[in-house]
Amino acid sequence: FPVTIGWSISRILAENGFDLWMIARDIIDLNVKRDILSRNFPNQQFNVYALNLMDKNQLSALTSFTQDKLSYIDILVLNAGLFEMGELLSDENKLSLDDFMQLHVLSNHYLCQKWQSFFKKGTHIFSVCSVVANEPRFDSPAYSISKVAQLAWTKMLRASFLEREIKVTAVLPGQTLTSSWDGIS
Repeated sequence: FPVTIGWSISRILAENGFDLWMIARDIIDLNVKRDILSRNFPNQQFNVYALNLMDKNQLSALTSFTQDKLSYIDILVLNAGLFEMGELLSDENKLSLDDFMQLHVLSNHYLCQKWQSFFKKGTHIFSVCSVVANEPRFDSPAYSISKVAQLAWTKMLRASFLEREIKVTAVLPGQTLTSSWDGIS
């Protein structure tokens, strides 16, 4: 497998004894990764759920599906992301500012809103933002705007959960070679 942020985090959490729910778009990839983790950590549970977080109906179905499957969440990693270069106001971009905001901000907000009853004292939420939240890239404006908004949302979430002693951490990695860079030279 190519090394991705999500796969790296999943392996580290599994190595530290956590049961996992892995959520992504590609069910085949998820099943392969689940099988690898299950072989390496046979005493742990590894569940998968495939959906597109930009589809609000699929997002709603996920939260309905998990209502009776979860009792609490120790760690939540909000890591979904896409990258695209382009012009801010161009009609030629594959993804719109709405798409980036839905994926990087609104889906995270929706999940935290729907799952907050599963967050207990000590739950730790990691929001994987990007360095462009502090240093926007003008060749990828929609992505940059959404990452600035994601960082602001993460800070607001941290303040909202402070009294409940739920930790919220923004992670701002630099450029990471993932499939989102396919075709970009």
